[in-house]
Amino acid sequence: MWAMKRLLANTKHLKFLALANNDIGDFGIGYLCAGLLHNSSLDTLDLRGNKISDKGGVKIAEVLRENDTLENLDLSWNYLSFGGLVAIAEALKANSTIKNLQLSWNAIGKQGAIAIADAMKVSQSLEVLNLSNNKIEGKEPWEALIEAIRVCRLQSLSLTDNPLSHSMADKLWEVMGAQLVDAKDKEVNPLDMDRLMQRYKVVINHASIKNFEYKGLEDLKHGYEASGGRAAEEEAAQTAVEEAKAGQKEGKRDGKKTKK
Repeated sequence: MWAMKRLLANTKHLKFLALANNDIGDFGIGYLCAGLLHNSSLDTLDLRGNKISDKGGVKIAEVLRENDTLENLDLSWNYLSFGGLVAIAEALKANSTIKNLQLSWNAIGKQGAIAIADAMKVSQSLEVLNLSNNKIEGKEPWEALIEAIRVCRLQSLSLTDNPLSHSMADKLWEVMGAQLVDAKDKEVNPLDMDRLMQRYKVVINHASIKNFEYKGLEDLKHGYEASGGRAAEEEAAQTAVEEAKAGQKEGKRDGKKTKK
């Protein structure tokens, strides 16, 4: 990690750094962040599955306050909870570059979600946010997130497998407008999702995200278009069936005329 610290502090060309599933832990992340404080080139950092807890989250927050190049940060599958998330949320208020923040599979909980919502109101850069599988329960955090969505620049929000009530889901998709929402949740009836899609013209992804890699804005755009593409294919298939049936009827009528 000492070598990584020196590399990050001195390189001027490194853009993408993937360190997923390396058991870096809080001790290692301290060295990594020390190097990032002096880095002026990195724009994407993947730290998934590295046993980073609140102590490491505080170190990452220090980087977010100072760094002005990082745009994509993946902290999924770590041990971040209230303390680490509050520090990161406060740092996001001062950060002007983070566009894509992945926080799935941590332990954000109620207070952590509220802290993130407060940061969303201030952030001028955040466009993609993943809060899936974070035990976000109760009315208060959802109301805070909905209020933040009304004023922030968010374009994509993933909330897979968080307890989300019908009323909160309705409000959430209303404020998101025509944006992409991933909200697979066994507490929300699929029929309600279909109703919400019709009412608010949103695309709601029922499927889980497996083998998750960075979902950049271009990827999200392709996913959005793909959903429309599937609908078009289904419509075309239905039209073809109807045309085939009409052709069969016409053929039968012509056959009867020939016999006469």
